[in-house]
Amino acid sequence: MTRCNHELNLGTKKMMYTAIFAQDATGSVDGRRVRLSGMDLDRVNGGGVPILTNHSTLFEGVKGKVIKAEVVGHKLIGLIDVYDKDLADMINSRMEKGSEVGLSVGLGVRFKDVDWDKEKREIVYEKSTLTELSLVATPALTGAKILEKAEENKQPEPTT
Repeated sequence: MTRCNHELNLGTKKMMYTAIFAQDATGSVDGRRVRLSGMDLDRVNGGGVPILTNHSTLFEGVKGKVIKAEVVGHKLIGLIDVYDKDLADMINSRMEKGSEVGLSVGLGVRFKDVDWDKEKREIVYEKSTLTELSLVATPALTGAKILEKAEENKQPEPTT
């Protein structure tokens, strides 16, 4: 697996993590599949998208933001910044115990960008926009999780 390789500037007490948001290789969820090569990440890389808990759209549900995201091979990976200290403490505690912290992507999809794969009998989102990322107990996409805490002023090392 290759991780995103962006310079980090933590300055104040931010909690930064590298994460994998989705993988093409995981197949479909509920008969739906997202083609990562068609995902528009301009909104993320132009200022970030919110991190929520369980897709809550309430203002107080915003817990941070996705700072960078990129498609590498068959994976959507990125850098997230968690603002909520209690949530960051919970994430750190779960990771220290070897538990996963699941993620779920919220997407914007236009009807004209949806296709039907007759062979696999699933809906394919050919183009989409990442609109939010949620921390969830059980991710719909296998492998969508926080990978590790990003160290202050250090770039994540690429791995294979």
